[in-house]
Amino acid sequence: MNAFFYNRLIVSLVILFLLACSEGKHASPENEFKRYQSLVAIDSINLESVDILNPATIQYKNDFLVFSTLTGKKELQFLDLSTMCTITRYVVGQGAGEMSAYVVLDGTPEKSFRFADYRKGLIYDLSLEALRNDTTTRHTLYATLPIEKGDVPLRYYDSGRFIWGVGLLREGRFYRYDKQKQVTAYCGAYPSLPECEGLDPMHLGALFNRTLIAGDDRHLVAAYSGMLEFYEVTAEEDLRLIKEYRYFFPRFQSQQQGTPITFKSDDPFGCLEMTTDRQHVYLLYSADNLKDSGTRAFSSSDLYVYDWDGNPLQHYRLSHRLSALTVNGDIVYGLSRESIPKVYLFKIPKG
Repeated sequence: MNAFFYNRLIVSLVILFLLACSEGKHASPENEFKRYQSLVAIDSINLESVDILNPATIQYKNDFLVFSTLTGKKELQFLDLSTMCTITRYVVGQGAGEMSAYVVLDGTPEKSFRFADYRKGLIYDLSLEALRNDTTTRHTLYATLPIEKGDVPLRYYDSGRFIWGVGLLREGRFYRYDKQKQVTAYCGAYPSLPECEGLDPMHLGALFNRTLIAGDDRHLVAAYSGMLEFYEVTAEEDLRLIKEYRYFFPRFQSQQQGTPITFKSDDPFGCLEMTTDRQHVYLLYSADNLKDSGTRAFSSSDLYVYDWDGNPLQHYRLSHRLSALTVNGDIVYGLSRESIPKVYLFKIPKG
């Protein structure tokens, strides 16, 4: 980094620090909603009783709850809700079809579960119908994404026609693979903020690496820290920002060696988890911070619902704090790690 950009970065960080001190209190999505509605869990599943011990993510697919684990053997586990039997798959390793690390794809077809060897751009598919009939069913290679040298997508989302990605990208904010045309493109830009001036693409990617994405063939939603953005996919296949919310931007420090971005521990965690259905975007948002709340900051009982154009619809206060969630119809399945791992079921009222 040359002296000019270095000085600009230092000035920006000082300004950001002064602004954060003067504001005192962070805004939150709660301000967009006139009131909240309490939701009490209607049921729960003790995951330890079905041999699921350390889940980090959850998806509902074809009457399965699918969990992934980020520690230990990093297994995938499939809980068949019709039988309450658990099927475990190990995909981290050196064998055929195994990889050193993987990420789960959300938004995949109802009867398929997909995950990616993100370092190689390999997308794998597992038929849940086949798994139900034969528990030895293995995953198969679904697609090989062209990944340019120097790019490291860290998270993918399958919206139907497109596979979207975010990560350490040399150009653009979002990676997009068109399944029909089998071509890739980079689109979208990082928010124009004084805090980000002077950061190169790799540092911007590291700064925004917790960005959550979701979409369909006509929309893309990005949630990061205290920011929420709703995009339209235009006829020219570009992204047009139609609504955005900026509640706060995390204070950070950038360095050339070691961990490129470090964050202040007294900022809220912000956007924690996001899932969608055909009409709605569901956002789990944590207003807690790591300094005061510890690991409690990684869970929340505040669920915000928007339509695909970004209009706020409903704020729910849940009876239990969740770290992840998935939706099927009017049922929210929420993963809780407050004590033993559990899934709580909430029913969304009609109307």
